Amino acid sequence: MQRLLITGASGFLGSYWLANYAKHYHTTALINNNKTQHQVATINCNLTNETALQEALIQAAPNIIIHAAAVSSIANCQHQPQTSYAINVTASKIIAQYAAKHHAQLIFTSTDLVFDGTKDNYTETDNPKPINAYGAQKYQSEKAIVAAASNALIVRLALQVGDNSTSPVGVINDLRLAKNAHLFTDELRNPIHIQDTVAAIHFLIQQKAQGICHIGGIKNYTRFDLGLYVKEKYNLQHVTITPTTHEAMQITNRPKNVTMCIDKLKAIGFSPTLEL
Repeated sequence: MQRLLITGASGFLGSYWLANYAKHYHTTALINNNKTQHQVATINCNLTNETALQEALIQAAPNIIIHAAAVSSIANCQHQPQTSYAINVTASKIIAQYAAKHHAQLIFTSTDLVFDGTKDNYTETDNPKPINAYGAQKYQSEKAIVAAASNALIVRLALQVGDNSTSPVGVINDLRLAKNAHLFTDELRNPIHIQDTVAAIHFLIQQKAQGICHIGGIKNYTRFDLGLYVKEKYNLQHVTITPTTHEAMQITNRPKNVTMCIDKLKAIGFSPTLEL
């Protein structure tokens, strides 16, 4: 059984991965002062501590690394650039260098927000032009990973949707905790169920895929329409959803359309199947 290390193991994607695919590997979860409900080996490590990260990698000695840890909030990346850079970029470089040196298979989770949103149906060959700090840091990481570990797999993820009590983040839980939500009618994404995402990553690992691959859903939604859909499907009738726009909210650092083409993913052999 191969040794797999996953960073961000207590996060949204990480917790879904552990619940569904940890059993397929000798899994070690890298966490930072958080607990996981899953019965796997854990290493507590603050990714801003470069020495601790290097020691954790040596201790886990993985054949496969899923690097899913990130500061993913656009606001946090803007207002705490040093901390977010250390996690999003510097830690990614260290992990990529380890993967290259020890011939480990590396899967790095990036984002659709590396694009500027001025077109639609972005392909893997379209040039990233991020317009916010989070997207910029992820794109810097992508370039650093390609330079350090040319056989790595970079998966750019669309907006994730899923219901998971062990990781109280994401579209559903955000709405569940809200009373009034103002959602954009002029921001278009192709969201995907988190269960499909982790299944796709598992599939791509088995295929030993390399390069860049987009993982997104088959249907496009505005943030507003997605909110209405989630409200109905998950019976969140206590939430009032009000349409708004980037202009009305005076927001300039969110791309309007980062829908991604998933033809490459389908050509490799995986198609999303789950309803959101």
